[in-house]
Amino acid sequence: KQTGKIVQRALNNCGNTLLVDGSIGKNTFATINCTNAEMLMSEIRQEHAQFYLDLIAAKPKFEKYRKGWLRRAAA
Repeated sequence: KQTGKIVQRALNNCGNTLLVDGSIGKNTFATINCTNAEMLMSEIRQEHAQFYLDLIAAKPKFEKYRKGWLRRAAA
């Protein structure tokens, strides 16, 4: 479900207006197909990193994973 939300938020960052519910359906797929791929991937990476940073902020015990998680988000 988080993956769907990350993609939907990234699509919205690209100028679209999707409901961020985590459900990847026909509207999300159609929007993906109409969005610049490079811009979308950049936004997905940023949203992915922000998800990890928010998780660390909520649960500081996860701080030890920050470097690896952010590396994963940038890949």
